[in-house]
Amino acid sequence: MAKSTVYKQAKAWVFENLSLTPNASPKKLFDLLEATFPPEEVPTNAHAVATWVREFKANKKENEFSKILTLFDPIETFNDPEYRDLFSSDDKGWLIQYQNNLHTVYTQPMGLPSSLTQGVAVWVNKLKNAMPTLADRPIDLYLFGLAMLTLENRPDSEADLEKAKKFIYAQPYISVDNFK
Repeated sequence: MAKSTVYKQAKAWVFENLSLTPNASPKKLFDLLEATFPPEEVPTNAHAVATWVREFKANKKENEFSKILTLFDPIETFNDPEYRDLFSSDDKGWLIQYQNNLHTVYTQPMGLPSSLTQGVAVWVNKLKNAMPTLADRPIDLYLFGLAMLTLENRPDSEADLEKAKKFIYAQPYISVDNFK
């Protein structure tokens, strides 16, 4: 029998365990796999399990990336378990109104459909709560949210993200005198 068929249940078991404990080490998973499955259904070494762990993490990252790039839909976003706790009831109402206002002043005059993505909506909400003065500037808020989302999804971007936060907190978009 082909190895992929024999190890299919073991791979599914590893993926299920990784969904519950994403930081589990391949060695630990291999040891648990040996204890759970009969010897003929377990790979001969931990390298196969490590490959499955890398595959799981790549799939997870790809799914997260596609999720943040989907268009903002209030029903889906506010009911999503990942995003549910990010928005207060006031934030939800404000965000729906913000999406309509942004479309009116930014995308509609160009003849484009509303293009607020879920990731930008999350960042717009974070920025509005951190800097309430930005809430009066829908295009600036949108562009800052888009910039923060872009920085957040670049590899090794923690330092860049902190610089961007310091820039926003310095409020140079209000007055040049405030920027330090």
